Amino acid sequence: MMVTDRRAAARKLLEMWRPGDYAFLGEGCSGVVFHDGKLVFKVHLARQPNFHPESDTLAYLHSRLGDFANRKHFAPLAALDLVDGVWVLSYPFEHGTPVDAFLEDELVSFLAECWETKVIFRNIPTDNFVRRVDGSLLLVDYEPERFTDELFANMIARAHIHLCHGHLPPDRLFKLRRAAINNLDLPELDGIEEFARHVFDEVLRRQCRDVTLPPSATGAESTTWPRRPVTLLIKCCRQDAVGLYACVTHLVRQLEGPDLFGEKLLVVDDCRTQGFVRQFQDADQTELFEAGLARLGAERVVDRIVRCGPDVARAVNRRWFGLDVEHTHTTAGAPVVPHLHGIDCAEFERILQFDVDVMIGRHDRRHSFLADMQAALDAHPQALSVAFGIKHAGSSGFQQYFGFDPPSFVPEVRACLLDRSRLLRQAPLPNSASPDGLALTWYRSAERLQAERGLVSLRGGDFRSFFVHPQNYRKGDPYVWLTILDRVEQLAMPAGQDDEPELQASFPEWCRPKRGEDLVVVSLLPPEDCIIHARRLLASLLSQTDRGWGLVLIDNHSEGALSPELRDLVAPISARTTLLCNRLREPSLAVTERAVRHFVDNPDSFVLLLDGSSALLGNTVIASLKADLANYGADFALGKEWRIRGLGLHVVDFLHPRREGNGLDRGFQCFRRRLLNALGPYDFRYRRAETVVGNEFVKMSRQYEWLPDHRHLGLAVPLVEVSRNPIRTDHVNCMPSRVEPGRAAAFWSHAVALPSREGAVIPAGRKRFRTSLDRVEIDITYACNLHCRSCNRSCSQAPTSEMMSLDQVKTFLDEARELQRAFALVNILGGEPTLHPHFAEIVREISRAFPPGGPTTIQITSNGTSEALAVLDRVVLPPNAFVDRASFKTGPVVDYFAPFNDAPMDDPRFRDADFGAGCWVTAYCGFGLNRRGYYACSAAGGIDRVLGLGLGHPNLADFDEAKARFQRARLCRYCGNFKHYAEAMGDFIPRSERAPYVDGICSPSWRQAYASYRAREADVDGRREVEP
Repeated sequence: MMVTDRRAAARKLLEMWRPGDYAFLGEGCSGVVFHDGKLVFKVHLARQPNFHPESDTLAYLHSRLGDFANRKHFAPLAALDLVDGVWVLSYPFEHGTPVDAFLEDELVSFLAECWETKVIFRNIPTDNFVRRVDGSLLLVDYEPERFTDELFANMIARAHIHLCHGHLPPDRLFKLRRAAINNLDLPELDGIEEFARHVFDEVLRRQCRDVTLPPSATGAESTTWPRRPVTLLIKCCRQDAVGLYACVTHLVRQLEGPDLFGEKLLVVDDCRTQGFVRQFQDADQTELFEAGLARLGAERVVDRIVRCGPDVARAVNRRWFGLDVEHTHTTAGAPVVPHLHGIDCAEFERILQFDVDVMIGRHDRRHSFLADMQAALDAHPQALSVAFGIKHAGSSGFQQYFGFDPPSFVPEVRACLLDRSRLLRQAPLPNSASPDGLALTWYRSAERLQAERGLVSLRGGDFRSFFVHPQNYRKGDPYVWLTILDRVEQLAMPAGQDDEPELQASFPEWCRPKRGEDLVVVSLLPPEDCIIHARRLLASLLSQTDRGWGLVLIDNHSEGALSPELRDLVAPISARTTLLCNRLREPSLAVTERAVRHFVDNPDSFVLLLDGSSALLGNTVIASLKADLANYGADFALGKEWRIRGLGLHVVDFLHPRREGNGLDRGFQCFRRRLLNALGPYDFRYRRAETVVGNEFVKMSRQYEWLPDHRHLGLAVPLVEVSRNPIRTDHVNCMPSRVEPGRAAAFWSHAVALPSREGAVIPAGRKRFRTSLDRVEIDITYACNLHCRSCNRSCSQAPTSEMMSLDQVKTFLDEARELQRAFALVNILGGEPTLHPHFAEIVREISRAFPPGGPTTIQITSNGTSEALAVLDRVVLPPNAFVDRASFKTGPVVDYFAPFNDAPMDDPRFRDADFGAGCWVTAYCGFGLNRRGYYACSAAGGIDRVLGLGLGHPNLADFDEAKARFQRARLCRYCGNFKHYAEAMGDFIPRSERAPYVDGICSPSWRQAYASYRAREADVDGRREVEP
C-alpha cells in the first residue's frame, strides 16, 4: 500500500466497518487517526510497508483497556477491534488544543499516573497530547509497553528532556532522547534527580489519597492557676548528669497541667562530686552536668536554679535542727542540707518536691492532682505532707488519704507536697551530729517529730496520676533508665508495678507493648522534619491492602518533645503500634537492634527495617513481600528503592556481604526475627584502639563502640551471613532513605574487620554455650565481710574461711607457663579477695606471669567496703590491671542479684532442660579455679563446695570443653542464674535490665544442700574437737 493511499485506506476501512462522517485528526508511524464527533479511531496502518505494530504490544493494550478509565491524563479506552485484519482503537472524543510546551506539574502528574497504571509510553512528545478545555493534559496516542523499572526511568528522562529542552530543533531533540537511553549523566539532564523525586512524591500522594491521619497538634492544653500558688521543686546532683535534661523536662511536662506552678525550681547538690549513696556513675560528669543545667535555664524549662554548696550548711543546720555544724550529709552519705536549702529558697510555702529521677504517669491530664493534695493539707492541719500517688490497677479510682493513726508515714521524700510553714513551726527538728555527719535525714527527723507531737504525713489519692521511682542500678545504662521513663509516660507498664513505688520487673518486661504480627515494620524517624516524615510513612503503611502488620516507630532525636504529637498521630492504630520516644540520642544501630531484640518477641515474625525518611511505594508492597517470602521459603528479603540512576539494575551480592558495594543498602531489609538470636552484642560493635583513658585501665566490656550504621547495614550484613535463603525483590517498592555523608565509609572501615557470622547456629530455644578456656576466674578465698543475700558463692548461706594457698596459685601460673597458655582475662575474686592473707603477693605473682603489653587483662573484683579499699590502696597494680568498681556494694542486699538459690531442677518448666548448655557466664567469664580445682565457671566451683561432690578437675593441662560440659550437666541444675537467664535464652542480661532482688527464695534442693553442708561441717568440727 502506498503512503499517499494510507489515509484513504483507513477512512475506507472505517466507513465499511461503521458507516459515518469521519474527520481526520492526524497520522504517525503506526497509524491514522479520525473522529466522528463522539469517538476517536486509530487505525493501525503502518507508514512504511515493512513497519507493523508489534502484536504483543497490541495484545498488551487489549488486556489493559479497562485500566485507563477514570484517569486524569488518559482517555477511557472503549475498544480495540480487529477489522478486516487491521486493529482499530477507539475512545471518547474530547475537544482540545495543541500542546506547545509542557508544565512540570502536569508532566509529574502524567508520569505518576503511568506508574499507578503500570504502563510505559516510549514516545511522549507534545504532539502526542492535547490540552483539554479545562487546561489539563490528555494523551492521545496509545501504544503502551509492559512496565519495568528501567523503562520508567528512561521515560522520566525523556519527560525531563521535553520539559527542559523542548525548544530544540526536532533532529537535535531526537538525538538527545536517544543519547539519554543508557546515559543519565548527560549535562543536559542536570536536575533530573529533583524532577524524579517530584514524580515519586506524587506517586506516594496518589497512593495515600484515601488515607486519613489525625491533624497535627494545635496549641497547648488548657491550664489554670491553682487557688494557692505552689513551687515545683526538683532535686538533683552530679551523678544525674546523663539524664538531667531528660528527667527535668519529663517532670515539668508531665506535672504542669491542668494547674500551673507559681515557680519551677531546680535545686543542685554541689556539696559532693563523688561518694554518693548507691553511686551508679564513676566518671567525672561535671562538664555534662553543667551543660544540662545551662540548657535547662536557657530554654526556660525551669524558672530558677539554686546551687547549694557547703557554705550554707551551718545556717541551714541551725535553722532546721538547732545544730551549729557544717555537715551537709548524714553519716551514711545521704544528702540533708541541699534538700532543706532548696525548701528555704522556694518562693511559696506549698512545695511539690521530687527527686529528679522520679517518673510520672498520667491517665488523664485533665485531672488536678494538685487540687486533691492541697485539699488534703487544708483539711488536716496536723499534716506536714501529702505523698504523690503510686501506680494502682486500673486508670480510675480514688484511695482515701490515710496515715492518721500512729505511727504515721515518713514524708515521701521522692515525691510529695509539703507545707514549709508547718514544718518550720516545729523547728528545731530532732537530730544530732557526730564528727562523721548528721544522724538523720530531714525526712527521718520529721518522722520522729510526727511521733513525738501527733503530726502526720498522708498517702493515698486519685489513681489517675502516679509516680514510679527507679533504683540506682537501673540508671547505670541510660538507655534502660530512660526507655523505662518513656514507658511510664506512655502508660505501657507491667502489672507487677501495681501498688509499688519502686520500679518493679525486668527491663524486657518493661519493653511493651511487644509486637508479634506476621510482619513488623521497625522505623527510626529522621532528625529533620520528624512529624512530616512520620505522617508520610504512616500513610504509606495504611494504604497497604494487607493490614496484617505491626509497627515499632522510633523517635531518637526530639528528646521526648514530640512524644505527645506522635502519640496523637498513631492513636488510630495504637493496637498495632509501639511508639518509642528516646530521651537521649543513641547510635542508630543501637536504637534499631535494641528495638527489634526487646520489642519484637515472636521468633517467626518478619521484621521490615524501613528508614523513617522512606515510605512504601505501592499499596501491595506488604502483600507481595509476604507472598515472595512464602513462595521462596526465604528468611531474608531486600527491598528496592527508586533511584533514577541504575533503577533497573539491582545487583546484590549475598555471598560476600562484607564487601563494600554489595547492594544491601539499596532498599529496605526484611528478616525472620529468629535470625537475630544467632547474633550477640559484639556482632554490632567494634573494639576501640585505646584501652587506657587517663591513668585508668578501661574494663573490657567498655572497650567496644557501636558501629556507625549506614542504611541498616549494621544489621543487614551479619543477618545475611546467618540467613539460609536470602532473596531480593524485583520491583521498586520504597522511597529512598536519607544518606548521611561519610557514614558509609565509616561503617565499612570497621565492619570488614569483624568476624563473619556465616553458618552461625540459629537457636530454636536456649543457646548452647562453650566454656572459654582463655579466661579464668580465681576464687582465692570464700571468706567475706559483707555476706550478700543470694550470694552465688554461698558466702552468706554457707560461710567458710576456705581459701587457696599461695602455692596453689603459683602452681596454676607455672602450669600455664609450661603450657604456653595465654589468657585474655584473669579475674581475682572470692568471697572478698582482699581478706586473703597473701592477697598482695597473689596479685604480684599474677602480674609477673601476665605482664603489661601482653594480651591479658587482670581484674580484681571486690565488694568495695572500707576494709577492702584500705587493702586495695596499698597494692600497686600494673597498667594492665584494674579494680572493678562496678562490683562495689553498699550493703548485703544487692538490688540486681538474681535469686541464686532458686534451683531450676525444682521448677517443672526445666524438667527437660539441657543443663550442659550452660549460660553466658561460662562463655564470657571463662572457667573457674578454687582450692578444689578447675570448673566450668567459678559459680560451679562454689556450688560444688556446698554439695561436696568433688567435681573439681585437678590440673589445667587436660581441662577441656568435654570436662567442663560434664560439670555443667551436674551443677547448673542448682544454679538460679541458669533459670533466670532463660528469658534471654541463657545469654547475658546486663544488671540494669534485671528485675529487683527478691529476698528469701530458697528452693527445696538448696535447703537440703545447705542442711547437708552444715551437718558435714559440724561433723568435721566434732572430729577436730576429739583429736588428741
